[in-house]
Amino acid sequence: MIPKGFLSSLVALESFNIILCERLKGTIELSPSLKHLREVRIIFCPNLERFDVCSSSSTEQQLALFPCCHTLEMYDCNAISSVDVRSFASLRELKITDCKGLHALQGLPFLTALEKLSIGGIGGFSPELLYIPPLISEDDGDEVASNTPLLPSLRHLHINKWPALQAPHLQHLTMLKSLSISFFTNLTKLPKWIGNLASLEELKIWQCENLTHLPSKEQIQGLTFLRKLDIGFCPNFQSIKQPVLPWCHTCLQELQIWSCDGVTSIDLGSFVSLRKLKVTKCRGLQALQGLPFLTALEELKLGPFSEDLDFFPLLLGGNYDNDNGDEVASNTPLLLPSLRKVVINGWPALQALPHHLQHLTMLKSLKIRKFTNLTELPEWIGNLASLEELKIMSCDKLTHLPSKEQMQRLTFLKHLRIFDCPSLEERCMGDGPEWPKISHIPYLDI
Repeated sequence: MIPKGFLSSLVALESFNIILCERLKGTIELSPSLKHLREVRIIFCPNLERFDVCSSSSTEQQLALFPCCHTLEMYDCNAISSVDVRSFASLRELKITDCKGLHALQGLPFLTALEKLSIGGIGGFSPELLYIPPLISEDDGDEVASNTPLLPSLRHLHINKWPALQAPHLQHLTMLKSLSISFFTNLTKLPKWIGNLASLEELKIWQCENLTHLPSKEQIQGLTFLRKLDIGFCPNFQSIKQPVLPWCHTCLQELQIWSCDGVTSIDLGSFVSLRKLKVTKCRGLQALQGLPFLTALEELKLGPFSEDLDFFPLLLGGNYDNDNGDEVASNTPLLLPSLRKVVINGWPALQALPHHLQHLTMLKSLKIRKFTNLTELPEWIGNLASLEELKIMSCDKLTHLPSKEQMQRLTFLKHLRIFDCPSLEERCMGDGPEWPKISHIPYLDI
């Protein structure tokens, strides 16, 4: 236990951190004398029973107790049952995670300067506590009107490990820029109120194992500023259909779908503003369509996909022309004039790189990973005239680079890295047969 009165003597204290104190019990009382306090962190104190402020002030006076404190974090404090944050009215960041005994969070509406909120993993916590009715002080009758906007400065919200995503008052967070939802095991679809978050620019959905679809276009058509959509570790998520996000075609700049084995196909043809695309570890994916139309794309990361495929399904089944609906043949050159960086991940059934890459003449960085049955790099690598960086990793059977003539066509290549490719690494040593092909490259990492 912290000695009574000890903290009140630390009048110049700016940072108060208690971390990994498993034996700490009883109560931590912060003194009103800590006027310079800027941050408070209480992490893994499983036996701490109470976190409080030593004050008998009115609500109005409480709000001014710690005017400089901008950060409050509390993790893994399972014995604490309630927290009152009214004394931290200047908070800009609040994180309360994995405090399984917590059932009351008081004073949240007073945090009018709060910009970042992360809350979850709280055993008895009800989502309704994110919108608290008028708080009335028993001492002086002060209250906050029920129609006061909730957290008007909040821009980033991370919620996780709730029993259900049923907090309708969250829809009033109309200035929210970023929303992250994770570990909602019972979530099958996103709630309608997400469509009311008119300023939302970034939406992340992780570890929602029963999520299958995004809401319909009618439900979330208000997301006109959405720039980034990130969906990961949602094994039953099926796909993103173009009619669902028609308003995002000209605003969505970054799309990530990863570790979603239920996804079998993705049609990207209308997402013409995409700058970054990541589709990885989707083991059920059979078709990735529309890639040639992403002319603004700058970064691309793909694979691994279904292990039943012995080819890379970049254009499987053809694509459509945005203007007149005509189908574009699956052998259409993949030009993508803005593309500068590609990471391509293979799987055991593949014995060759996707030939579509040979037309990416403006590409500056290429990373090839886990093509475990690839034995040689194709000659068309020499077509990548703008390439500055080439990384080859975890290709067990790879033994040959392209010919010396093709490697020397890569006049801008400055960095070659070969890692976890034992046969090729041996052949690239100073006296190996591949060495003459790479000896001119300035930076070698083998």
